[in-house]
This record gives sequence, structure tokens and C-alpha cells, in this order.
Amino acid sequence: MWLLGACSNDRSAVQALNQSLDAPTMEQFDAVISYSDSGVVTMRLEAGHLTKEEGEQGGQLFDQGVKVTLLNTDGTIRGGIVASTIRQIGESETWVLSGDVHMTHHSGRALMTDSLTWHRDVARITSQSALRLIDGDEEIRGIGLESREDLSQYTIFAVSGELNNPMENTKK
Repeated sequence: MWLLGACSNDRSAVQALNQSLDAPTMEQFDAVISYSDSGVVTMRLEAGHLTKEEGEQGGQLFDQGVKVTLLNTDGTIRGGIVASTIRQIGESETWVLSGDVHMTHHSGRALMTDSLTWHRDVARITSQSALRLIDGDEEIRGIGLESREDLSQYTIFAVSGELNNPMENTKK
């Protein structure tokens, strides 16, 4: 019986095996994710594509159309978000939404912009982009925003638009 063995010290072959690929650690198509708090589903996210990358600059990228449904503890819908992409920064609760972002709340308020940052841990949103906020029959336009997540209190910068003055409606 003959036993024959061989090895190689070819540096290029060894280096090729040691190189890391620049690829996500996870990839999924048509992703549906439910987020919960104490066993109660509080948010449902649907994305055409999801990738996850590890490390300091990593995080999750939801793209190819993203829809987020925000839920009350009883399961009723309290709001929703539609965007082209959402990037979760690392393991933080900071999400950057971009591309035709529409955010709605069950109260009827709606926000439209190209880009915003959602600070989920403190339930706040910020934006430095041009935006439109519709609140009832009022439409406010501006550039930049700081707001509660539910759009109940907000500050819009560089404001323009039409607001109804309740004092004008009471004049005789």
C-alpha cells in the first residue's frame, strides 16, 4: 500500500484563502419581520430585500421597497411608513430612511420627505431634507424637522405653506 501526500507553499494560493469577502453575513428576499416588546408585536416590517453586515459600520439594510406597520398593544394600527430603503445603523435603534419616505399616523397626520432619521429608542424623528406635513386641512412645507414619532409635536424649519387661522373663522 502506498500513501502519497503533498502540500504547497504557494503564497498567492494561501493569501487567496485568507482574504475576506466583502459580502453581507445574511441576505434575504421578501423579508417580513415582526418586532415585539414583552411578547406583544409592536411593529411589522416588510422589505423586498434585506442584508445584514457585521462590525462597527454594519447593520441592516432593508431595500427594494419597505413598508413598516406600527401597532398599538391591542394590535390596532397606529401608523405606517413607506420608504425605498431603511438602514439600521449598527446595533443601535437609529434608522435612516430614504427615497420617497411617507410616514402616516392614525390621527390623520402625514409626513412626506426624501430622507429622515428615526431614533426609535427615544421615539423621535429628525430630517434635514425638504418635506411636507399634512395635518387635517393644513399643509406645511419646510426644510428640516424635529418631531415626536407620532407627529403630535413637531418643529419644522424654513417653513412655508397655508395654515388656517381659527380667529378668522370667528370674525363676524
